[in-house]
Amino acid sequence: MKLFEYTAYQGELNGVIDKFMMLHRWQVGFIRVFSAPDNMITVQLYYRDDKHETETAGVLS
Repeated sequence: MKLFEYTAYQGELNGVIDKFMMLHRWQVGFIRVFSAPDNMITVQLYYRDDKHETETAGVLS
């Protein structure tokens, strides 16, 4: 499992959403969300990085 960690203000969690949208369902282990100081949130996304399927479609801006 790999860890992707992102800390941001509550309204600025686009980095986590972008990473999550690039993963298949079988790759996601679990997600932890923590309250951080100064109205911030830390999100930890644990995922499998072994790619035995084709490339996923990502988020289009």
